[in-house]
Amino acid sequence: MKIILFLCIAMNLIACADTPKAETATNANTVQSPKIENPAVLEVVVEGCKESVSLTSGQVLKLKLPATAGTGYSWSVAKSPEFMGITNADAMTFEPMEKPEEGKVGYATWQVLEFKTTAAGEGMLELNYVRPFEPTKIEQTCKIKVMVK
Repeated sequence: MKIILFLCIAMNLIACADTPKAETATNANTVQSPKIENPAVLEVVVEGCKESVSLTSGQVLKLKLPATAGTGYSWSVAKSPEFMGITNADAMTFEPMEKPEEGKVGYATWQVLEFKTTAAGEGMLELNYVRPFEPTKIEQTCKIKVMVK
């Protein structure tokens, strides 16, 4: 019985050691992607506005920014590096931060924006939290330095 328990624990440790992580944080405001064999399949998920993010060419940056449902506000791209393209520009995607109460309006969500890197480079990604019918009234701005190798 002890041998079976030992083998189960050993197999779990080996499986966990071989699993790549989706992102590696170097400090609270910087996110770096891990080094893996096939960078095109990796999504780097960033929750909130960070100072910088490091990617490899071909990777997808999945940016989740806080938004409040039912207010008319959404995040829009004000400036994007030429080596990045948004992949879900036509479809606003939102995920609840927590399960909303039934019938409640104005609950906290994440607005999800996806960008695919196409080449190496360094530049600023700037997003504004605005209402489409009030484009000059910017509620919030998110600026992220993007470094692609």
